[in-house]
Amino acid sequence: MSQKIHMLNFACKKRSLFSWLILCSLVNAQTLARPSDYFQQEVNYRIEVALNDSNHTLSAHLELDYTNNSPDTLEFIWFHLWPNGYKNRETAFAKQQFRHGSTKFYFAKDEDRGYIDSLDFQVGAVHLEWDFHPEWIDVARVNLDQPLPPGGSVTIETPFFVKIPKIFSRLGHTGNHYEISQWYPKPAVYDRDGWHPMPYLNMGEFYSEFGSFDVQITVPREYVIMATGDLPAGDPEYAFLDSMVTVTAEYYALKTDNGKPDKKARKKWLKDANKREFAEPGEGPTKTLHFHQERVHDFAWFADKRYLVQKGALWVEDSSLAVADTARPRAITIWALYLPKYADSWEHSIEYIHDAAEWAGRIYGTYPYNHISAASSAKSGGGAMEYPNITIVSIGGNKELLEAVIMHEVVHNWHYGIFGYNERDYTWLDEGLTNYSEVPYWHNKYDGENGGRFLYVIPKGIGRLMSKPFTMRSIKHAMANIVVGTRDDVPIDGDFSVVSLLSYGLAIQSRAPVVFDFMAHYLGEDRNQALWDDFAKTWFFAHPGPADLRAAYESAAGEELSWFFDDLIGSTKRLDYGVSDLARQGSEVKVTVTNFGEIEAPVEVATLDKRGEVLSTQWLPGFSGSQTVTFSGEGVASATTDPGRYAPDFKRSNDHLPLFRVADVDFQRPALRFLLSAPEPDRTRLFYAPAIWASGYNGLTPGVVFHHGIGPPVMNRFYSALLYDFRNERP
Repeated sequence: MSQKIHMLNFACKKRSLFSWLILCSLVNAQTLARPSDYFQQEVNYRIEVALNDSNHTLSAHLELDYTNNSPDTLEFIWFHLWPNGYKNRETAFAKQQFRHGSTKFYFAKDEDRGYIDSLDFQVGAVHLEWDFHPEWIDVARVNLDQPLPPGGSVTIETPFFVKIPKIFSRLGHTGNHYEISQWYPKPAVYDRDGWHPMPYLNMGEFYSEFGSFDVQITVPREYVIMATGDLPAGDPEYAFLDSMVTVTAEYYALKTDNGKPDKKARKKWLKDANKREFAEPGEGPTKTLHFHQERVHDFAWFADKRYLVQKGALWVEDSSLAVADTARPRAITIWALYLPKYADSWEHSIEYIHDAAEWAGRIYGTYPYNHISAASSAKSGGGAMEYPNITIVSIGGNKELLEAVIMHEVVHNWHYGIFGYNERDYTWLDEGLTNYSEVPYWHNKYDGENGGRFLYVIPKGIGRLMSKPFTMRSIKHAMANIVVGTRDDVPIDGDFSVVSLLSYGLAIQSRAPVVFDFMAHYLGEDRNQALWDDFAKTWFFAHPGPADLRAAYESAAGEELSWFFDDLIGSTKRLDYGVSDLARQGSEVKVTVTNFGEIEAPVEVATLDKRGEVLSTQWLPGFSGSQTVTFSGEGVASATTDPGRYAPDFKRSNDHLPLFRVADVDFQRPALRFLLSAPEPDRTRLFYAPAIWASGYNGLTPGVVFHHGIGPPVMNRFYSALLYDFRNERP
């Protein structure tokens, strides 16, 4: 049975027969194809590496087969030597860090920095000439001894030595905790646009060729390791990992008679775990682990003697695009590795990995590999980084935040890992789509808990006091327009290797999710799913670009989408529709919608009853000026644009026609809210909160502060406080 039929069966099996027929007919009618000039190179790696944990170095040997699938003859290959990004303060990484206000690396000691050396590129017995890029010491041009024609292959090998830096970015160590990523010589991508040599940056990620990795890692025997790829079936290391799963379970079994965690016993267990004695660095027996993985574009590994381990499984019922055409049940192994100090927050980490992978596989195509894993970093900060099969997560104490970070990084296994976007040039493809995925995931999983709980952005105690808690969707919307009109306002498809951290965060982490969420709502569930079914079939294990994603969306929508890709993604123009008039005419109502903004996107218009419930909706194609649409007038009390609050509308205050404009509806009084709440665009709100001030003249002056709102989309904000001066006995 073909892959296409399998994907359709998987996508359609849980829908009604009618929806199934619609979805499948859409996909059959709108099959995507890679452009005729598309090609991608293939790189297959064989690496042997040994860790010296006394001086924090790697001694390694690389052998790779490079296949030229391009129509061009190649005379050289650009290589990334990214450990050199940590060599001195003149690298692109160092300059970017300093530009972003971080001086930790800039003023680091030389012994804390890192590098790669001892390189000697060879083809057979021939030593190849090579030199560093004229601007960057972490990129090198390796000249081939003979031109490599289309269809030809060459085997290149080199020894290399890496001094592992302390953790300043992705590659690094903290004591004898190791995070080994971007660590080996890697050919740059050669595609339709030519070569893509790039220096290492902390903000501005990667673009690499697909191929296979066969990696042998030698480390002291006591280390717990997880990496890209699988060990051979029956490898003793699996038994070692299973034994660590048993040890970890002992901690969670420590409970009181009423079944609650025994905090005293667990504290002692963790104390004893941290006191475990290990061989001195550089001493003791070693082990060599042999990892192998096909059809990936990177390889990372993480090691710590203290890691606790949990294990789980995700069962999928359809075929893997990576393996076979025969549908069969298949178990994906889930591993979670974390330091003892994170035992409480990581207790349910297997659930977080499982749920994220199950959801992403249902939307973007079944996970094609045999394991999916997460490991905790030794640093804390709330960030993380994804690699094929595995992610490193630097967060502890807050379970909601941990789930959010793990979920985000697991979805990167698709957006980054399986769809190998050029992240450096098109950050929004990877990070934008992954950040968008957070919205439907949280709202689907926690719909019964305030529509996608988002309490981790503020302390839980305060969150519980809020009259209307933020959800994942509402917080994205609240943040999306915060820099509109400022110097930090940049298009979603901007160059995020050079912009400010604020621009990056708000454009990619807030605005991009909002616009993709709006597009998913506009397409509807069936067309949106058909889009990703076809996109997965066409672009698994390849390098789709912006034009390819646009082709997929326009195919699914059945229309040209310049309003989306050119305006919402490619510009800083504002979207702003509103209801400008509502008139009754017999049994009907006439709703006039006006475009107050700069983008002619489709707009959804709805009538509402007295309780604010939606009665009827209509979509209007994008337009300028005003248009009037007719609805049944039965039970209508008001009208609004964008009733579900999906659109990236800049000014919400004009969306909803004030209720007093309709004769038989009472004026709606302003709502009094404590502290703050999620956006309520249909209500005028007055917030209050306790306040305290102090000065040399007045001393402590407690009281109450009133405000109209914090940040966009609230317009005409004001703040007022009433305080009492006990020293002078007056307000």
